[in-house]
Amino acid sequence: MSRNVLLLSKAFNSNVRRLCTAPKPVQQAEKLVLIDVNDKTGYGTLSINRLPSNSLNKELFNALSDALDEMERNKSRGIILTSTSPKIFSSGLDLDVVYHGNSKTYAELWSAALDCFLKLYDASFPSAAAVNGHAIGGGCFYAMTCDYRAMVNDYKIGLNEIQVGIALPKILVMVMGKLLPRRHAELSLTLGTVYSAKDAQKVNLVDDVVADKAEAIAKCEEFLNRFRKIPMDAVNKTKRSIRREEIEYIRNHKQKDIDDFVKAVESVEAQNTIKMYYEALKNKK
Repeated sequence: MSRNVLLLSKAFNSNVRRLCTAPKPVQQAEKLVLIDVNDKTGYGTLSINRLPSNSLNKELFNALSDALDEMERNKSRGIILTSTSPKIFSSGLDLDVVYHGNSKTYAELWSAALDCFLKLYDASFPSAAAVNGHAIGGGCFYAMTCDYRAMVNDYKIGLNEIQVGIALPKILVMVMGKLLPRRHAELSLTLGTVYSAKDAQKVNLVDDVVADKAEAIAKCEEFLNRFRKIPMDAVNKTKRSIRREEIEYIRNHKQKDIDDFVKAVESVEAQNTIKMYYEALKNKK
């Protein structure tokens, strides 16, 4: 094998590995999302618990949606989204679903993802992400959906779907376009940039960089505390005004975003890339 082919193979494997979870056995947890409510503050900590890498599938999206519904029913004063994994916030879409799926399963996956996104993005309570590990692809998306992000210094974050031939659904483009300066957003989305925590802070993708998960949780609590003396109804009306474009897009064009996602995943380029990765994994065994 030539040196150029070897280099291409290494780069290819790295890019796909960052986008989706490799097909490793998933630890079956009693609950995919753990809820811990602090009675003193009224804040709920929602911990993604699909180990080893918190790969995102329909069941996990639905579990997170159910947890957010519970927070709404209990009139939570705020939530902190984090992970039970010591190194991974979420590694992105479950590769088993992406590789073995079909139009129906892709549509169900993205429908569940959008329902969950809307519940978090339009929640009646403030939200903060304690990003205690790598947040790639869908993991980055859900961190961006929160009102605030504190990220542990050792890890990386970004939307890199385009590197394996998957065009980004419009809602991801819209959300990142609101967070990052226009030029940084354009380059990040078209290059599939994966940032270190410090570089992510420089472009406004994360708000604070911290040493460990405990500090990330503390920073999230500090952020949520800032809303305690402000009437929440006024906060929500103002936030919804700021986010009206994204909220109305999902409510009015959800099926289009699902259709676009299905087409992107089913594209020849994306499917060939994912197939090549699977074959590469088989050859290593």
